[in-house]
Amino acid sequence: MSNSTKTFKKFVLGLSFVALSATASLAQDYVFKVMASNGNVVQKNPAKRLWAGSQLQDKDLINVPDKGYVGLMHKNGRTIELKQAGDYKISDLAGKVGGSASITSKYANYVAGEMSKADKVDINKNHRKYSSITGSVKRDIVLGNVFAYFPLSENAEQVKEANAMYDGSEFVLHFYPNPEKNAGVEKFDTYFVSVLDMTNKEVARFETKEESVKIDLTKLKFKYEPSWVISVSKNVETFKKGDVTAYHVGLLSKDDAHYKSVAQDLKEIGEAETALDKLTQARVFEEHKLLQDAIRCHEQAIAMQPEVTTFKVAYDEFLLRNRIRYIEKAGFSEDIMKDDSKASALIIEEKKEEVKPTVTPKKGKKGRK
Repeated sequence: MSNSTKTFKKFVLGLSFVALSATASLAQDYVFKVMASNGNVVQKNPAKRLWAGSQLQDKDLINVPDKGYVGLMHKNGRTIELKQAGDYKISDLAGKVGGSASITSKYANYVAGEMSKADKVDINKNHRKYSSITGSVKRDIVLGNVFAYFPLSENAEQVKEANAMYDGSEFVLHFYPNPEKNAGVEKFDTYFVSVLDMTNKEVARFETKEESVKIDLTKLKFKYEPSWVISVSKNVETFKKGDVTAYHVGLLSKDDAHYKSVAQDLKEIGEAETALDKLTQARVFEEHKLLQDAIRCHEQAIAMQPEVTTFKVAYDEFLLRNRIRYIEKAGFSEDIMKDDSKASALIIEEKKEEVKPTVTPKKGKKGRK
């Protein structure tokens, strides 16, 4: 072998070593990943705009503008949010993050990927063309004029299967017109809800002009098990005519193995102090197939950071991914978040006489029992 060949091989090996060392160095220096941002949040050394997915190293300095926001995930899965304008050293922020948690990292990394995709979407444009999934629902299913946010399925039983909930104290029922029967109709003037226990006895009913109603399932009466049939319709007249769509919802028992598994995961990821933490909780519930709980967490995250559109896009992706509502064309639910407190639950006491419909009281007034 000639000296020139040996020299060339040493040169190539040297470059490989340098490249590997540089890669290892970068991996070791990675401290935070950007999960969401609002405003012109920049890295100052070198100067560049930060987006969801951007990685930050210990030596980096970032700037948050006035009325800006950035949510960061530490490499151990913990999150931190910056809302005050100013410069921040990544090395200083790292010292404020708690200890590592493998379960947190597992869920948070998934959320980081979803937020990175959502951050690239322009919420003001149709980023994807979704075809109607109306045809995928079998025609032997009796569906009314009104739908609620529940998973859709091709199987008749699964369309109305029980939706278990971990926490039923803040169950929000969202309404929208059945697009198959009401093409082009965005909403109705009123919505009516009847809640039956497993003995077919009505335990609550609501009539509201809002597009959602909040129900505290923990206060509903039940027999045998905490499970109910929820029927939705346009109004009491259409309800009496049988123009309804029915859903099941139930609460997990604290003695149930499923409940204990979820509780353990939630304990390990810690309290949800930020909107990003709420998304991590939402992912826990989604993975455990507790979609109504996941809906609640997504909406709480949006309420905590209403100006950050990335959270709204992530919520829409969640609804689509889990077939929770019919989608005929692209579009985002910017107005999904309503003031759900306007529609308060009116719990029906046990009475022998027929239960009459009650109009939900206006905001600020309590309903009569």
